[in-house]
Amino acid sequence: MTNEDFLNHFDSIFNTETIKRVNLQDKKLLIELYRRLEEDLLTTNQEYKEVRKRWKKIDEVFTKSLTDEQLKLYDKFDELRNEMHSIEFEQVFIFGYIIAKELDNESKLKDA
Repeated sequence: MTNEDFLNHFDSIFNTETIKRVNLQDKKLLIELYRRLEEDLLTTNQEYKEVRKRWKKIDEVFTKSLTDEQLKLYDKFDELRNEMHSIEFEQVFIFGYIIAKELDNESKLKDA
């Protein structure tokens, strides 16, 4: 997504006008920070580990029943799912920054 896409999407969800107030163009550090820390930011907790364990059991049973061709297709499916998650996580990270900026703007407007 481009910076403008993030802002337009944010505005469409929250009915705001951040595109007029928030500039992501000069936020190269923010984007680079996310990219470098993506794996570290997604450190799992105990609840996640338990759900993952249950998922893994089902996945093992499911994949055993697949043919070689189905397994290849499933692997592609899994890669796409991971790519979608990566896109979602980046959006959440950027949205967190936008929310912080908007809350800061709103607090300044009320204090004025």
